[in-house]
Amino acid sequence: MKQEFSRSDRHWHESIFELLTKMNHEFQEMKTEINNLRSEMHCRFDNVDAKLEGIGLQFELTNDSRINDVGFITQ
Repeated sequence: MKQEFSRSDRHWHESIFELLTKMNHEFQEMKTEINNLRSEMHCRFDNVDAKLEGIGLQFELTNDSRINDVGFITQ
């Protein structure tokens, strides 16, 4: 049984197909933007972690120098 569509049905199907195609394209763009944002946020957090680690090392070095200067542990 061959199914024939009227001109309005065909137009309606084409409109839905165009809409779905456009939605798919926009969805792919959003996924790309989200992945870019995720990468950017990872870089930012890595930079913050590195700075915090550097601050921690500064405090360790400061405490070590105070302990050695005063002779706190050695005496």
